Amino acid sequence: GLEYPTPRIDGFMSDIFNHDSELTNYVRKLYGYALNGHTREEIFVLLLGAGGNGKGVLKEMLQAATGGYYGTMSKDAVVTAPGQKPSSKNAPTNYIYDLMGVRLAVTDETAEGERVDLGLVLAMTGGPGTTKARCLYTNPVDFTITHTPFVQTNYPPAMAATAIKENVARRLRVIPFPNSYVGADTFNPSNATHRLRDDGLKDRMKEEESLRQVLSWIARGSVEWYSSANGLGPPPKAVKDATREYVGEADKLQKFLDHHCEVGEGFSTLQIEFATLYREFSSERFSNEELARRMEKKGFKRLKNNESPRQLYYPKIKCEYVI
Repeated sequence: GLEYPTPRIDGFMSDIFNHDSELTNYVRKLYGYALNGHTREEIFVLLLGAGGNGKGVLKEMLQAATGGYYGTMSKDAVVTAPGQKPSSKNAPTNYIYDLMGVRLAVTDETAEGERVDLGLVLAMTGGPGTTKARCLYTNPVDFTITHTPFVQTNYPPAMAATAIKENVARRLRVIPFPNSYVGADTFNPSNATHRLRDDGLKDRMKEEESLRQVLSWIARGSVEWYSSANGLGPPPKAVKDATREYVGEADKLQKFLDHHCEVGEGFSTLQIEFATLYREFSSERFSNEELARRMEKKGFKRLKNNESPRQLYYPKIKCEYVI
């Protein structure tokens, strides 16, 4: 029940999140919300941190405790590998079908270079509703969405440049796992992220007593969510900072402007030159029109050269990137 003591879970969560009570309380409410099967928060959760930081222990504990409400979500549901082509319109979508009735939909680790498919993410986090899926050689079926997607990763998945916008950032929650649990042979006490690994922890956290505790812990989070007028409410500082950093790292155009361009009166750069340099820097594919729209959103409107109308340029920018 709600009053069942949870010292193991409280201690584990406090340790992996460096005793940040604001963050641990938010994570408890987050899992309580997700296990209810509600989707009105419209969120997509990224569990981010280098290997050996507690994500795997948390995942296995939740899987053992929640049974059929936990589902291993195929990476095909939310990420694409480098060079992967989009599926055809009528292709089987087993990876969506498998989420029918699931509450916690958690991926295996993503690989370096894989990209978040924002179209799929937005479709999966659009609030209460239904989705369509089909298995091979079967007819499509509609079912009510009950899952919250959690992507577990050591490497931040790349984000398409055109997807860096409010409706994506609004739905994304990055939960940082800051520590590295290492053996005594590699433990460095001067490294602030190092923690000594407890080799028996994973098994202890799947014992019957631990599972009772985690269910009570999640139930409290669920009650907290139901009783709050604001639902999950604003994310804590650790989540805001991690989300802002992730979105910022994904915005290659802003990084190019910040680190390879000088902005000021009297500067100008021809569109063709700017596009060539940025394309070399970012390895992105884009049209000049698409780039112009993105630049205008950042306050740099493309103009025509009065002396040569066919020549377009960006005012107040001088590029210093060297190929």
